[in-house]
Amino acid sequence: SRCIGFLTTIGVVSALILTMVKFTDKAEQQFSDDPWLDCNEFICSEIHVALSGIAMVASTFSVIYATNTYAWMCMTTVDRMAEFIETFPGALAWPADFMIAGVLAWVLDSLWLAVLSNGVRNIV
Repeated sequence: SRCIGFLTTIGVVSALILTMVKFTDKAEQQFSDDPWLDCNEFICSEIHVALSGIAMVASTFSVIYATNTYAWMCMTTVDRMAEFIETFPGALAWPADFMIAGVLAWVLDSLWLAVLSNGVRNIV
């Protein structure tokens, strides 16, 4: 029952991250006089695309793996649950790992977009 709750939480959090990924937003620098960051000389848009892409892919994989493992565990009897976890040790780890990667990429992408729109000095 704890494993099923764990997988449900991971699936829900990853699905929420999927809804918050700003994949279609354009990364534009609002302050062109920022001495720390110049998007004319630095790949600002590519960083945003990479981070939001990683967040989207990792969160999608997390939702898929969590749903798949949840279904397997619902079909496994309680007395065979330990055997299932020993046979498939990654079944619980992979959804969590992908969720962590998705959350970190989303946070870094949101921070990157905030730096571009507000300038380095206003963030720090």
